[in-house]
Amino acid sequence: MDKRNNKLNLPIPGDIELVECVDIDNQGYGVSKFKEWVFITPNFIPGEMASVRIEYKSGSRWVTSVIDFIRTSPNRTLPKCDHANDCGSCSIQHINLIEQWNLKIKHLEDCMLRIGKIKIKIDQQFQGDIKYGDYRNRAIIPMELSNSHIVQFGYYKSKSQDIVDIDNCLVLDKRINKYLLIIKSNLQELLNKSQLTYNLINSIKHICFRIGHNTGEILITIVSNKSNITILRMLSQNWIEQYPEIVGIVLNIQPYDTNVIFGRKSILLAGKDTIREVFLGITYELSSTIFFQNNPYKAQLIISYIVEVFRNSSVSIGKII
Repeated sequence: MDKRNNKLNLPIPGDIELVECVDIDNQGYGVSKFKEWVFITPNFIPGEMASVRIEYKSGSRWVTSVIDFIRTSPNRTLPKCDHANDCGSCSIQHINLIEQWNLKIKHLEDCMLRIGKIKIKIDQQFQGDIKYGDYRNRAIIPMELSNSHIVQFGYYKSKSQDIVDIDNCLVLDKRINKYLLIIKSNLQELLNKSQLTYNLINSIKHICFRIGHNTGEILITIVSNKSNITILRMLSQNWIEQYPEIVGIVLNIQPYDTNVIFGRKSILLAGKDTIREVFLGITYELSSTIFFQNNPYKAQLIISYIVEVFRNSSVSIGKII
């Protein structure tokens, strides 16, 4: 497009512009302004200035990429995960933990003001111990076979269906991480022993792990587009017997080629189909598909605070609800 004929003053894909990052969006992309337009840029932190290449328009915003940093932020850090630059699951590992917390709190306060018209200031007591990883109690991990019949576990690359093959994920509870490589290796060994298992293993689309943060019980769910259960049942029984932390293994059937991960039908392969979790003194039974807070430590901190507020208030929780 010729700039002279660009009557709408639109940014031009391929052009390089100098911008300053002023905010972070909910995907972890840096936000900057160019004329009347909004740019979003991966790996860009508030306070930084960079030359960015205009890539394409997405809705009302323009996606750009950093070409060269003119000024970097003191809050920038090296990602701890080797896959951070490729994996689309985490997008702000290049920001130190304290600033991550500050940016998330600002986002929450902005949302409360914009949506609920409520001006609040989040108490720093919610910060608690800031942990880089070892906290998520649930993982839904895509799986596929490579062209050379190698079992691959991992999250998708950003805006892609390509899997970044991993053996562990730093944000997951380390007790889940222990089994990523075990399950992956066992499936690979099964395939290597007999190519007759190719269709079975190739039908598996996700491996899901859920752990009771306070009980240590682990539930594994295999999501497949076929209900081949004989070999999976034998394999599952071996896992249950060998690893006592694994209390149940479930096969979930999702025969449709959609973005919906779980199907409506589940088959118990071994053990039981729930785990126990203790949350604020109450014991819950959790299945593989039910929602439960992924960061129970923070959730208990916040709920305990809310309960204490209402204990000291004349307004009941029920009335607010």
